[in-house]
Amino acid sequence: APGTLIVGHDCRQDAHAYAELAAQVAAGEGFNVLLTEDYCPTPTLCWSVAHNDDAVGGIMLTSSHNPAEYLGVKLRMADGGASPAEFTDRVEAGLPPEPTDILGPFQTADLMTDYLAALRELVDVEAIRGANLRVVCDPLYGAGRHYLAGLLRDMGVEVVEIHNTEDPTFAGLHPEPIQPWGDEGLAKVGELGYDALFINDGDADRIAAGDSRGNYVNAHRIITLLTKHMVDRGETGRVVSTVTASAMLDRMCRKLGLELVSTPVGFKWIYGEMEKGGVMIGGEESGGIGLPDHVKERDGLLMALLLTECMAQSGKDLGTIIDEMLADIGRLVRSPRPFCHRRSDGPLPRRNRAHVHGRRDCRQARAGRGSSRWREAAFGRRRLGDDAPLRHRAARADLRRGGHHRRGKRASGRCRNGGHEPVGRLGTTRPKGRQSHCALAAARLLKHCL
Repeated sequence: APGTLIVGHDCRQDAHAYAELAAQVAAGEGFNVLLTEDYCPTPTLCWSVAHNDDAVGGIMLTSSHNPAEYLGVKLRMADGGASPAEFTDRVEAGLPPEPTDILGPFQTADLMTDYLAALRELVDVEAIRGANLRVVCDPLYGAGRHYLAGLLRDMGVEVVEIHNTEDPTFAGLHPEPIQPWGDEGLAKVGELGYDALFINDGDADRIAAGDSRGNYVNAHRIITLLTKHMVDRGETGRVVSTVTASAMLDRMCRKLGLELVSTPVGFKWIYGEMEKGGVMIGGEESGGIGLPDHVKERDGLLMALLLTECMAQSGKDLGTIIDEMLADIGRLVRSPRPFCHRRSDGPLPRRNRAHVHGRRDCRQARAGRGSSRWREAAFGRRRLGDDAPLRHRAARADLRRGGHHRRGKRASGRCRNGGHEPVGRLGTTRPKGRQSHCALAAARLLKHCL
């Protein structure tokens, strides 16, 4: 056999059924396939792949922070890290036009027990147990539900968990740890006066937080605080972040004598630095933060445990710790509000697509900047030539014409079969039903590489 492939999935509707299909397709290509028994966070799959000597990769069925009606595919390499663009491009190029009839048997496996035990080993459980902490957990109906709350309760923390029921609609929330989707959690922690709020995204690889006053604690402050906390724990090494990181992190690294490496936006670039070695912590502006000694990938559950450990060892709640950190390195704000990560989704109306497809970027033409070449929006591409998100550009054009900006609606493009599907790269947003094609292409490519 060419090796072991591990298949995981989040808790979206029908995710397990599609994961079973992906497992059968990969097994039909000769792989020994392990399928998770139940939903699991993406970092669980990554850790399981990295700590299985026979594993050559992993397939995760999730749509991460996207709305409930979507399901996508993430590919992971043998060390648990994200597949590089070159590998993903080859998988996309190998997508078969028709589904395969060759299916094989697979085994199920408990991925959670060993992973959760590994998380406990990474923090000072006794300090946490003796601190009498109280926190609110908000998994946003995602794959971190029950797992983080259970870990904390086992360590003696009093936990109130919200948005943890099995709801295929996510109650209309987008499982992304930013405002406004985290507002209910912020209201709850402010109402209870608990020490902290932890918010995870749909597959629990990202984190945001809140303090006892109901203030939002963004990823810039979290990675800056965790950098200092890791040094306080006796760790050292390079710090890696994207170019969009706050100057707070740069100030903290200079204060601590650490080398800060900036990368383009996207955790895959941080992963590339982790592969070189010598990295203590890496993180991005959207809340994806990871420790390469654990796994070369983001882990929202581990970051929540480290914040809990930080509170336990200092004897202070999260808001007090953040205030002291800002008093030390400076409070960086921009008018009219503190900087934080936000996203703006808009529709690509079908009536306007003909006006957008094959046209040049009107904004560039009017401003006299950039290329004036006419651009084509090829099938399966999410972006036009200047790399501006197609859905954002079309939405803005629609708004200028008086159109209605509906939050949460994704761009759509014409499928080969005449229907509509979201336009996106493999690993971002794809409709339910294409996962078997992706699994087949990935399995064949992995087998060829091996």
